[in-house]
Amino acid sequence: MKNVRKIVGIALAMTLMMPAAGFAKDAEMRLSSSSCQSCEKLDGFVPPGRINDEIRKMVGKYKGGGGAENVAIQKARGVIETYLTPNFIAGGDCPEIDSEKWAIDYTHKRASAALHKGIDIPQQAGTPIRAVADGVVVGKFENEYNRKGIEVMLRHTPEQTGLPFWTYSQYTHLYEMSPLPIGAKVKMGDEIGNTG
Repeated sequence: MKNVRKIVGIALAMTLMMPAAGFAKDAEMRLSSSSCQSCEKLDGFVPPGRINDEIRKMVGKYKGGGGAENVAIQKARGVIETYLTPNFIAGGDCPEIDSEKWAIDYTHKRASAALHKGIDIPQQAGTPIRAVADGVVVGKFENEYNRKGIEVMLRHTPEQTGLPFWTYSQYTHLYEMSPLPIGAKVKMGDEIGNTG
């Protein structure tokens, strides 16, 4: 059974300091060689060249360094256990969540200090992954050298979530890149992609 199950990672990054799009180094290389016009139209877009290493460390897109320094930056910018728990629609249940807390210590699973900024939900390969809230697609990453694998990021306004701040949700370990373009608007429950 383990061979047919994969991990779906959903990380809810709650910080106003995170740029809306284009913060992966591999995305930076792609954007510098060819402009991402759909990215530039997004509210809050920051050109990749203007994103500093601290932001890259915050969101886990920094190559080089790491460990305790990254964890300190992440905690200073709000990556802490929120003690929020999922509230499934119509009393639904989601089996096998690895943790119902956010930003748990993953140092025991890594070579150096690390926080896990998500909820992993093991599912069979090909299972649809759905948006946790209304939002807009603000990032798509191949993450060739990262455990996250193929990733899509959504941005959610306070009006869309009912929270008093902007939030971002990451959908990782996808089977293939989502067909949704940067700037696409999604509704809660819309399919983002499929598990890998």
